[in-house]
Amino acid sequence: MAEKLTPEEDILLQSYYTACLLTELKNNNLLGSPFFGEMRFADLRVRNAIEQVGLDNQGLALMFLYALLVVPRELDLPDFKPDYSGVDAWLDKRLHKVNTTYPKDADAVRYVHHLRNAVSHARIAFSAEGLMVFEDEDTRNGFAFSAELPLCHLGELCQKLTSVHSRYLDRLSK
Repeated sequence: MAEKLTPEEDILLQSYYTACLLTELKNNNLLGSPFFGEMRFADLRVRNAIEQVGLDNQGLALMFLYALLVVPRELDLPDFKPDYSGVDAWLDKRLHKVNTTYPKDADAVRYVHHLRNAVSHARIAFSAEGLMVFEDEDTRNGFAFSAELPLCHLGELCQKLTSVHSRYLDRLSK
């Protein structure tokens, strides 16, 4: 690892590490553990809600996508751009009902860009049909994008985005 990370690299990696930690806590049954049983919440409604919805929920999905899509873009790290083309190709085969009026999408839809905007502006909905609906819009110019991702693909999307972060971490380690 580089001796000193830039503030941008530090925030990027910390958000990535937190997403990885939450995944491991979920995968290792945190809610069924003695550790969780001994946790004392100042507001018992929080504990009850966590027990009711579990860790694998819509809020966690939004946190993951924020850490894996929004943070890298906000930091404007050019090293990520080439890696996202593979994610775009993967999304092209899995998104449903894609509609875009963005002129820049004429040759190839910039899925990662639009999903990132949808996440950062909280323009995401979860449907009863098991879909995650993303919407992006440019109200100044009248452009719009919408697409649906079946929730069965959300874990794989997060894994693909995590791989981008992992490759970035590998580059920092050299």
